[in-house]
Amino acid sequence: MHVLNLSLYLNNLDKVGNLNFQSFLLNLSMLLPGHQPDFGLWLKERLGLNFLGGGISVTLIGEGMMNARLFGVILESFFLGYLLNIVYGRFKQSFSLRYLFIYFILITRAASAINYGMSKEIISTLYGLVLVMLIIPKHVYYEKPK
Repeated sequence: MHVLNLSLYLNNLDKVGNLNFQSFLLNLSMLLPGHQPDFGLWLKERLGLNFLGGGISVTLIGEGMMNARLFGVILESFFLGYLLNIVYGRFKQSFSLRYLFIYFILITRAASAINYGMSKEIISTLYGLVLVMLIIPKHVYYEKPK
């Protein structure tokens, strides 16, 4: 979380409280029909901020702090690393072109999640994964390097 946003959040902790990973549900609800604000806009409204433009940007660490304090930071970081490790391991075992693209998508989204929070990247990651699953057949393999 950017320093100014973190201080705003900590000063208004009684308004926002511990989110208990609600940030993920807010961003996943954007897939439903109708208008649902993303986590940044929701947090901006909850803190009572009034400025033009989008919502408040948070980082992976800031989002973890808001969701479950230090435990949230550790859990979100562990989950991101574990997910990347699993997909990379699958690619190394099978050399499937599908896993190569999935790993590439997850790496780029993980870099963005560090800057903007993991829950904000869920939607774009899901779109990319569905696209790869539909386009690249499971049985297409990458030739192993010698």
